[in-house]
Amino acid sequence: MVLRPCPGVSFWGRDRSSFPSAQASLQQSSYPQPQSSWDLTTPEVQRLIEDRLTSESALENTRIGVKTDDGAVVLTGKVADDRQRELASEIAKAYAGNRRIENQIEVRGI
Repeated sequence: MVLRPCPGVSFWGRDRSSFPSAQASLQQSSYPQPQSSWDLTTPEVQRLIEDRLTSESALENTRIGVKTDDGAVVLTGKVADDRQRELASEIAKAYAGNRRIENQIEVRGI
């Protein structure tokens, strides 16, 4: 099973189609996707999210922190624009399973 973003789902008051690069990056990624993120342990979820964030070329030159527990994935750090912030959130959602995503990443134009 490949996890993909659901078209038409809104977040931060915007439709996913307004971030085509983030959506395309996740759909076309060759990075392995888990069979089911609901079956992953908390350390596995954290490792997969961290690995995926560091391997994503659109997130080069960013420092994004990931803290994971059984109920949430918390993203922290600073990025250059909203697209990078959104991409980080989408990557976390792909592996979080039933954990909520708390995106505390700050956008700081660089």
